[in-house]
Amino acid sequence: MKFSGLWLLLFVFGSTKPSGGVSRKFEGETLRLYWVLDSFEDVKNETITEMLCKNECAEDDVLVQTSGRKEERGRYAITHFRKDSPYVDIAVVYITNLTMSDSGRYRYLFDTPAKRHSTDFVLEVIRATEKNKHDTTPIYTASAGEDLTLPCDFYTSGQTKSFCKNDCVEDVLVRTHLHMKETDRYGIEYKELSTSWSFIFVTITNLTDSDSGTYSCALDQASRKFRIVVEQESTGFLIWIPILALILIVVIAMVIILAVHFKRGAKDDQSPSLTAEGMPRHTGSPTLENNYENFTEFSSENESHYQGLDLDRMETPYSDLYWTNM
Repeated sequence: MKFSGLWLLLFVFGSTKPSGGVSRKFEGETLRLYWVLDSFEDVKNETITEMLCKNECAEDDVLVQTSGRKEERGRYAITHFRKDSPYVDIAVVYITNLTMSDSGRYRYLFDTPAKRHSTDFVLEVIRATEKNKHDTTPIYTASAGEDLTLPCDFYTSGQTKSFCKNDCVEDVLVRTHLHMKETDRYGIEYKELSTSWSFIFVTITNLTDSDSGTYSCALDQASRKFRIVVEQESTGFLIWIPILALILIVVIAMVIILAVHFKRGAKDDQSPSLTAEGMPRHTGSPTLENNYENFTEFSSENESHYQGLDLDRMETPYSDLYWTNM
C-alpha cells in the first residue's frame, strides 16, 4: 500500500465520493478539495498551469486559473501548501457559498511541460432544511472492492496518530508514532505542513459491506469523525446479459426454421404433378365442388385413346399411377 502520489481527496461536510466521484454538499457551504502532489517534486520548478473548470476546461469553462500560486476569482480559489523537507505539496481548491446552480461536472487540471494530470468529479448541491443542516459529519461513499483514502486535517501538529472504528477507545485499527504505518487493510500517513497545520491520511483497501460505519482519526488528543458508506457495484446490466443472449438464440432459431420452411414450400410449388399422357394436369388439390366439373363424358374419341394404351409395356403399371396433390 503506497499513499504518496497524486490523489483527489474530498474533505467536505456532506456525502461525498472521492477520487473523481460524486460530492454532495448543502447549499451555503464551502467545498474543499485536496490534491497531494508529492510525486511532482521533480517538476516543481517548471512552468505550472492549474485550472478549475466546469465541464471540460474549454475557454468559457475556466472558473479559476493559476501558475502554482494562490489565485482567487469570485467564489473560486486555488492555493498550495508546500514544505521542502520532507517535500510536501498539497493543492486546495475552494468553492464557497454553494448554490443549487453549482451542481454539475467539474475538472481539476494540473499541467507542466513534463507531466499532466486531470481529474473529473461531480458536485451535487442539496437544498438545506431544518432537519439536515446541522449534520456536519462528513460522509464518504465508495463501492465494494475499491480502496478508499481520506484526509483528516488538524490545526496543530502531534506525535501519536490513530485510525479507529467508532471512537478511539477500543476499536483501534492503526496507531503509530511514525509518519506511516500499515496494518492489514488499514493504513496511516502523516503530513505536517507546519506546527499549526497537519494532515492524517487514512486508507482502507478492498472495501466490504462490513466496512460501513463511523470512524475516527486522531492526532494526540484532537480527533475527527466521519462516516463511510460502502455500496455494492451495480450488477443489473450483468444480470440481463444471459437473458438477452437466450432471447437472441431463440430469435435466430426461429428465423432459421421459418427460412427452411419457406424454402421447402417454394421447392414443392415448383415440382410438377405426376401424370400420365392424356390425363389432365392439376397444380392444386381439387375441391369437392369442382371435382365433377373436371370430368367429361366418355366419347368414342376418349375411348379409343385409352384403348391405344399398351399396359403390358408401360414401365409404371397403370395401377401405380396416382395424383399428386399440391
